[in-house]
Amino acid sequence: MAAKEPSSEFVEWCKEAPISTAPESKTLANLISDFQQTEQRRPNIEELTSILDNEIPPNFDLHITSQNSEYIDHTIIIDGNNQETKAKLNIRSDIATCIILKNIHAKKLHLSNLKTSILRIENCWIKNLHNINNHPSIKLTIKDSYIGDFHANQPSVCGDLHFAGGGILGMKISPPKTPNPFASSVAFEDTFFPRHTSKYFIDNAQPYRNMRHHLMSLENETTASMFHSLELAIERENDPPLNKFISICYEMLSDYGASITRPLNWLTGILLISLLVIGGNDGASLAMKIDTYQGWQEALTDPEAKFARATTLIGHYIFNPFGILGTKSLVVPSNGFFLFWVMLQSLFSTTFITLTILAIRRRFKLKQ
Repeated sequence: MAAKEPSSEFVEWCKEAPISTAPESKTLANLISDFQQTEQRRPNIEELTSILDNEIPPNFDLHITSQNSEYIDHTIIIDGNNQETKAKLNIRSDIATCIILKNIHAKKLHLSNLKTSILRIENCWIKNLHNINNHPSIKLTIKDSYIGDFHANQPSVCGDLHFAGGGILGMKISPPKTPNPFASSVAFEDTFFPRHTSKYFIDNAQPYRNMRHHLMSLENETTASMFHSLELAIERENDPPLNKFISICYEMLSDYGASITRPLNWLTGILLISLLVIGGNDGASLAMKIDTYQGWQEALTDPEAKFARATTLIGHYIFNPFGILGTKSLVVPSNGFFLFWVMLQSLFSTTFITLTILAIRRRFKLKQ
């Protein structure tokens, strides 16, 4: 599944002026204290979840301390129901637990000093996501969420980072030769990233270059290749016309050598078009006398076997481009137009096969 571009509504929401600091600002301790005054006891995990769903003010600090030990090994869920936009959410945890943020619109989400084992962000809109001084064992999963500006410019932003769907429209990443903000696996699956500077919040290729450097230091070459492609796409905005044209073609055909499937898709497409053009117009003729065809070859002599002859002709020009392995063939183009067509198909097929082989080698090459 291809990455989905963010809606114009989200982009405009990010561009809106930030919410002024609201007078109401609470912490998790405040919410628990309010509950205790009413119920004369601390809330259980289900009651805490209900409170978090309904009573979070625009400014909220979720700080889970050792005093909240009854919530260890439980999942704390905050569901914003896509309603009121939050000005700022602070998420901190001194104990190991699981925190899930769902359907929240927040101008700023601040993750700091997290010792929680798992943090999941699902279906959220976040203008600014800041990660600071988190425990390197934290697992951060972001699913179907869009982030206007992703900050990872300090060490130990997180351990595992898995981004599935959604998108990141701008990044601030610590430069090369500084401590790596990531401690373990980093993966992006069907995640949207800008490939130009005109519409979103990426100003130049440097954030992508920084990400590539940190990922290469983790020997995460697969994800680093993705950021290298993004980097080249941004850089071509300042290239001369010829370089820009070559860059666009290279990106379209193989994502700068990072995609194995893209050249295969192009190859499949051109072969299907050739089959329709040649087979549909009986563009392949017998190359020899009918009585010289034997065995399976006799099927080619049937006047109705137009697509069988077309398949044979196409296959000959794929596996024997330009007659390098010999000029003898069971079928030949019917006229000059079909000769030109199969020669052109041979050129493109060879290009796509070469790009596929290079992408496979790049993907599975063993680093020294």
